[in-house]
Amino acid sequence: MSGPQASDVSVLIAAADTDARPGPDPAVLPLEGRPVVDWVADKARQLGAQVLVACAPGMQAPGGTVAVPGGATRHQTVQRLAERADRPWSLLWDADSPLASLALARRVLAAALHTGAATPCLPGDAPWYVLEQGRIVRTHPGAFAAASQTPLACATLLLQAAGAQARREGWEAQDAVQLLLRTGHAVATVPGEKLNIALATPDDWLLAAALRERLSR
Repeated sequence: MSGPQASDVSVLIAAADTDARPGPDPAVLPLEGRPVVDWVADKARQLGAQVLVACAPGMQAPGGTVAVPGGATRHQTVQRLAERADRPWSLLWDADSPLASLALARRVLAAALHTGAATPCLPGDAPWYVLEQGRIVRTHPGAFAAASQTPLACATLLLQAAGAQARREGWEAQDAVQLLLRTGHAVATVPGEKLNIALATPDDWLLAAALRERLSR
């Protein structure tokens, strides 16, 4: 199953939400001698004709990309990127996930071409628990839930329309999947990758350095 041509794709790299987290944004921290966002941009240029990077004040976008001011929240950042996208299809990629492969991105784009929107998901492989006040009150089988990953592919007009609806109704979504679902749009899934991790802890950075060959493929 093939996806849209690169000439029809805008890659939206969410690299900065100005109030999203304390401390420096992972996107600008060095990994194997380069800012993390540069590794994602390398892959993005192979997938889309337009590459937009949400930047915090003072941040420089990688070469061959267009800087877009990041918003105060994740939702605002995504909408600023979507509003600047000028290709029929958008691929939304978190800059702190440089280990997501080109093959995964292409599978997501191919699925979105037939469904309107698609995201990678890793199904649960162990039971998960509902906690209340530090106690387990319910359990569910692992297959009951899945974890969404980056990148997400979506028809650009659909992403823009969902953002416009949220703005009219006065709410924000935690992520693009939630945005699309809340505005009535289904999101298809493709199998995710276990090594497609977000760089959030020191252990994540150690793993990314050990898997340096995945940074370019």
